[in-house]
Amino acid sequence: MSFPRLVLQGSVSDATITSIKLAYDNASGADMTGLVRDSYTVKRATKNVANSGGTKVLYPGMEYDQFRMVHTWIGHCDVLTESVAYGNSSTTETQTNMALIKTACILDIATGPEYTVKSFSNSEVGPSNPSQDGFFVDAFEQGLTWIYAIDGVSTKTTVRWFIRGIDIQDNQNNTSRVTFRFEIVEPWTKFETYLG
Repeated sequence: MSFPRLVLQGSVSDATITSIKLAYDNASGADMTGLVRDSYTVKRATKNVANSGGTKVLYPGMEYDQFRMVHTWIGHCDVLTESVAYGNSSTTETQTNMALIKTACILDIATGPEYTVKSFSNSEVGPSNPSQDGFFVDAFEQGLTWIYAIDGVSTKTTVRWFIRGIDIQDNQNNTSRVTFRFEIVEPWTKFETYLG
């Protein structure tokens, strides 16, 4: 099995990545074509904004009156180092990869981060089958609405993910692990909106 090449598409001027795929020089038709999901974390942040001199109006029994969700998605791919490094023989594809790695801040994929999962048929699972075989299928994490700008009293929203970081670790054997960290920070919501 060969290692794939990383293929990023997007716009350097718009600081966006619109596609993250893997391409093989000797594709067999049953290869991984997306990232491996390492983790997807949803944290709840809270705050109290009722700090006037009068009586605090809080949801009963809680020390805060607003909350928001912070979504963090981390995934990686192991690729040929030459697809994420400049060299004398760098291709246009590699140059695009490096430019997007250095400049992109937004993941602009309608379905959110795409990754590969291994699937099995019913005949391949169970105590008498170790389930080591299988086939690859695509999966994704749907983007959620978050506020990215405030214009007067109105807010602008998007389903895009913020690219918190891209890390390239060279394995010193012509392969590198590229780790992507995406984030969505939702707007603050009053508890009374959901709890009455």
